[in-house]
Amino acid sequence: MRPAALRVVEREARVFRRLWRGTVFSAFVTPVLFLAALGLGLGGLVDEGAGLVRGLPYLVFVTPGLLAATAMQTAAGDALWPVMLGTKWARTFHAMVATPLRPSDVYAGFMAWTALRITLSATVFLAVGAALGGVPSAWGVLAVPAAVLCGTAFFAPLAAYSAT
Repeated sequence: MRPAALRVVEREARVFRRLWRGTVFSAFVTPVLFLAALGLGLGGLVDEGAGLVRGLPYLVFVTPGLLAATAMQTAAGDALWPVMLGTKWARTFHAMVATPLRPSDVYAGFMAWTALRITLSATVFLAVGAALGGVPSAWGVLAVPAAVLCGTAFFAPLAAYSAT
């Protein structure tokens, strides 16, 4: 990544400083609701009726999938409305390209910022999942990089589609 792309990351971080409360709040509430509803609520019914799912309690079985879904949801949230805002409505991306930044710098910087946000969301999700008993092993930490890759792979085509 070129150093110029870091300017986009810096800009997004400055915007985030004003909006961090809602993002951090939802980063903690989303995993609690997902894991409580599906892992504990539905999982209680599954564990009670059918027993284990592939040898695992349902909460442990569903936590990695919900982590990936959270990464994809975070990526979609960053790829759709903010990209549409930057290209069509507020034209902030057009303003960035009017500086020495290239379009590839804007894209790389925005994607790097999204990867940071996905990392934050996935880390919080994993911590909440571990607190609720959905992560039985320390190897679960390796799910965070996998979730970041999943989210960025989801981000790339959505951002391209949203920009057109």
